[in-house]
Amino acid sequence: MKTILRRCHRRIGFLFVLGLLLGCFNSRVFTLTAAGGVSYSYIDLIGRLTSLERLAELPAPGETSAEWTSRDRSSTYDSGTGQYLNWGANNDGDGVIRIQPDGGAVLAEMSGPGCLWRIWAGTPVDGHLKIFLDGSSAPAVDLAFQDYFNRTQAPFTCPSLVYEACKGLNSYVPIPYNLSCKVVIYGNRNTYYHFNYSTFAPAVTVPTFTRNLTAVERDALSNADNFLLNHLGTDPAGVRRGETTTTNSYAVAPGRIVTPLNFSGPGAITAFKVRVNGMTGPGDQWTTLRALTVSMSWDGETNASVWAPLGDFFGTAGGYIPYTALPLGMQSNGWMYCYWYMPFASHAQIVIGNDGSVTRNVDVVITRAPLTIPIASLGRFHAKWNRGAYVSHHGRSPDYSFLNTGGPGRFVGLALHVYQTVDVTPGPWWGEGDEKFFVDGEKMPSWFGTGSEDYFGFSWGTPGYFSKAYHTQALAPAGTLYAPGNRALNRFHITDNVPFQTSFEGCIEKWFYTNDTITTYAVMPYWYLAAGGSDPYNAMTISSRTNYFVPSPAIH
Repeated sequence: MKTILRRCHRRIGFLFVLGLLLGCFNSRVFTLTAAGGVSYSYIDLIGRLTSLERLAELPAPGETSAEWTSRDRSSTYDSGTGQYLNWGANNDGDGVIRIQPDGGAVLAEMSGPGCLWRIWAGTPVDGHLKIFLDGSSAPAVDLAFQDYFNRTQAPFTCPSLVYEACKGLNSYVPIPYNLSCKVVIYGNRNTYYHFNYSTFAPAVTVPTFTRNLTAVERDALSNADNFLLNHLGTDPAGVRRGETTTTNSYAVAPGRIVTPLNFSGPGAITAFKVRVNGMTGPGDQWTTLRALTVSMSWDGETNASVWAPLGDFFGTAGGYIPYTALPLGMQSNGWMYCYWYMPFASHAQIVIGNDGSVTRNVDVVITRAPLTIPIASLGRFHAKWNRGAYVSHHGRSPDYSFLNTGGPGRFVGLALHVYQTVDVTPGPWWGEGDEKFFVDGEKMPSWFGTGSEDYFGFSWGTPGYFSKAYHTQALAPAGTLYAPGNRALNRFHITDNVPFQTSFEGCIEKWFYTNDTITTYAVMPYWYLAAGGSDPYNAMTISSRTNYFVPSPAIH
């Protein structure tokens, strides 16, 4: 017997079911089977394109995330010696898993149940890409590689999910599979690629993807596309039952703090917005948004789970640069918004501080809502600005660690500030650095990329501005990729978030310039962590926030 329950993407268990029976419902559907398994519909998976609340849910055992890329596979780990070999190898353009007897090159291969969430390419040229699902000898998708991105082939036609961003080609159309997925390219395969996917818990089943979506599925995908195109800057969950909103204004004197929220009881912050009044220009914006800070503490903790310079928390290191993404943004009317879902069990406190020399007038809007599932199922939101740390032991240079945390949780985003001091024509340059995510103590990272610009969704180091739901380049220097100046980049892992059970170490290679003489970095990771998990990061002085770069204007 099957029981149809409302409320997609919820963990299984007594408390979960009780939460549903108490009224935690919405319009998305999955099936809970008598054997205790869960069957997600394609509509549920579409729903994850705009769902921020589910990111707070602690991962079920067996839930993982990884990527296949065209990385240089000469980078290896020697388990006998514990050493990393050829770890900065950079011939990333032609890495494949194997060549089949029919001449096809296998680019990605994974076991289900799972979902392929993101396909990225730098140069798809004229190769032909086939995706085989659940053991079928007939491909579920059979297209020229470029047709995955040019919006001519359904269902890869939604402009918010399929597009080019500064020469980077991106597709976020979900492709689920129940047993297996194999991606094979035929013909010209001299390309750069990423395939990012999730593997669900073993008891989960999902539909096998087909390009022939039902009318209901097409409508759901169209609705998600419409929101991501036209409604960024608003809460994707809409008005929540029982929510309350407060609006207050403060004059924050030098060396002082204000406390916009000091609430006792359970709940979740669902919106946090700040406007800083009276900034006089780009230079003053850089100064102000680095001098002002925000911290957030949950349930009486002594080390705040959130601490950051105010501008960096809202996603850009470059002063006030209007952009719109799904969880964060800066609007043209001066409001910075945050829709990360931030639950707490007994207490929530938000503090804004001023480490500058000028009194700043700020307006603050906070929306709070009742919890919709038991707090035991939820992690706490964390965001900690830091300057990163080199990882040189065991041959791991040029790894640059931006987050090292312990306990169950999910990694959900990274903002990166890069400052390059001089023109480095003809190279090399910072953007060759690969992302590497080590999950639950693994020695070889399950995420291993092909370059920093590829991770952030653009390509070839292309200067310019783009603002998409899941990634942005809000600031870039003029000229070529080798030009000096500042870059401000975001990557938000919404569907392709990275669950972990015991630990997560996130690195991005700081390629060639590990001594800070040519490039300097600052990092702003976002993640969820079970209560009591390890968060070793603390507040940093204003000098450490301002002594590694020279401000420069944005290029739009």
